[in-house]
Amino acid sequence: MAVTSLASAAVASPTQFRLRIFDPSGLVKTQVTNDDVVRSSVRAIRQPAGSALLVGNFTKAGATKFCSLTRALARRGSRLRSPQHFAFEVAGRIYTRPWVDYRAVPNGLCGSPGFEVGPMHLTVALSLARLIRGG
Repeated sequence: MAVTSLASAAVASPTQFRLRIFDPSGLVKTQVTNDDVVRSSVRAIRQPAGSALLVGNFTKAGATKFCSLTRALARRGSRLRSPQHFAFEVAGRIYTRPWVDYRAVPNGLCGSPGFEVGPMHLTVALSLARLIRGG
């Protein structure tokens, strides 16, 4: 995971704020955005050695969109015989590109009410959680 500076993200106004979980290739049009996340649920969870996870819950519509996105990626991965990546972006910066393994989850990452992103540096996770919560 490439961690980038939060300087520009931290000063984004609420109208400029945007969270997106999407297919970076652009082939799958479904994406999860701000409105699909329960913003008050987003928090950083400290892990060993100074790393952290960013976790939060989807709305019902958000969980459906995330399932649709990852199902499409799993199916494409099955056709191509290759795990497919999606991107987690906050305020215009991609923080991680997790992948969907079509062999492990042939129907996508469905049934989960939330997300877990990481590992990342604790200060990055705390800043992202604050930004996503709107504070």
